[in-house]
Amino acid sequence: MKKIAILLTIILFSSCYTVKDARQDVLKAHAYFPITTSGFCATTFPSKDSIIENTRIIQGKDRVITKEVLIDCDSVVKDTINSNKVVTKWKYSVRTDTVVVNKEIYKENTAKLQLEQIKYSELQQKLQDRQIQLEKTKEGKNIYMWLFIIVTASTIFILWIKR
Repeated sequence: MKKIAILLTIILFSSCYTVKDARQDVLKAHAYFPITTSGFCATTFPSKDSIIENTRIIQGKDRVITKEVLIDCDSVVKDTINSNKVVTKWKYSVRTDTVVVNKEIYKENTAKLQLEQIKYSELQQKLQDRQIQLEKTKEGKNIYMWLFIIVTASTIFILWIKR
C-alpha cells in the first residue's frame, strides 16, 4: 500500500508543467522550426506602428525688388510728334518661407508591451494586498492598545479599591 501511495505521488508531481519546462519547449521548437515559431509570434503579437509628424516653418527674409516699367501710352493717345512712353518704378516685396515636415515611424513590440502590462497588473495586485495587510496590522495595533488601556485601568481601579 505504501508503494502505491509513493507511486501515485510521483505520477502526480511529475505531470506539473512549470515555466521552466515551457521556456525549454519554446527554445527547442525555435531551434528546430524557427519559421513556425516566428510566424506564431508575429501573428500573436504584431508590431504596432505609430507615425509622429512634426511640421515647422522657417521664415525667410523680406526682399524688396525694384523694377523699372516702360508704359507705352500710344494706344490711348495718338500723338505722332511726342513719344508717349513713360518709365515708372515698381516696387514689390518677396519672402520665401521654408516648410520642413519630419515623419518619424516608431515600431513597438506588442509582446513586450503586453508583458509589461501583466507585470504592472501583478504589481498593482501586490500593492493592494500590502495595503490591506497594513490596514489589518493597524487595526491589530489599535486592539492591543485598547486592551492595554483596559487592563491598566482595571489594575489601577482594583489597587485603588483595595486601599
